[in-house]
Amino acid sequence: MNRTKTSYELKMAAKDQLLNNYGKMISALLVVDLIPTFILLLASDFLAADTLINTILYYVIYFMVSLLVGIFTLGNVKFYMNFCTGRDFRLSDIFYGFHGHQDVGILLILVNIGITFLSMVPFLISVGAFLFTQSAFLYPVMALTLIAGVLFADIQLLSLSQCFYIAVDFPDYSIRQILSMSRRIMKGHRARLFYIQVSFLPLALLCMFTMGIGLLWLYPYMNSTLTHFYLDLMDYHAKQYH
Repeated sequence: MNRTKTSYELKMAAKDQLLNNYGKMISALLVVDLIPTFILLLASDFLAADTLINTILYYVIYFMVSLLVGIFTLGNVKFYMNFCTGRDFRLSDIFYGFHGHQDVGILLILVNIGITFLSMVPFLISVGAFLFTQSAFLYPVMALTLIAGVLFADIQLLSLSQCFYIAVDFPDYSIRQILSMSRRIMKGHRARLFYIQVSFLPLALLCMFTMGIGLLWLYPYMNSTLTHFYLDLMDYHAKQYH
């Protein structure tokens, strides 16, 4: 009988592979996280003056860094795909997105940003209306539009959650093909992925008591588990047609 793996099975597969490999995983995490963070810290230092121009420049840089994160995400996925499939994985995989795949990483992150922004438009309109009218009637309207926006964004982002994996797995696919395939393979699996993501929250809370140091071990665990989720999902769909 063809079935998908449980959250427990995916996590155990990740744990088994991560043994004796945390050093390289932490190094990759530091590269992916520290470069964008360093750029933003520099920007905040140089644009410390509280002026309109500096504020605009900071958000422009923030937006550019978000695009950079999209390119790094491709590399991070490449790194974990190689690792989880038993292929040779190297720290240089992190820079995969810069080797002719920049447009894919940028477009995919723009899709995520666009979905998040569009989902918040009704809420922002209701906030603007409240600031203009100061009507108490708009309190429930703001609450409802915020909840609806968050739910809409979560559903859409879950549907497109496999885009970066597909982009790495099928490098010749167009953006339209990547988006379409992610939506197709995620039908009936969004709740499962949401459960897996939420299941890491207790560990994330515990990491707060380690001054964030525990995240160096949690993120590789999460990334490996989510990569195994994609591999299991693809295996499930492949068996459906055989």
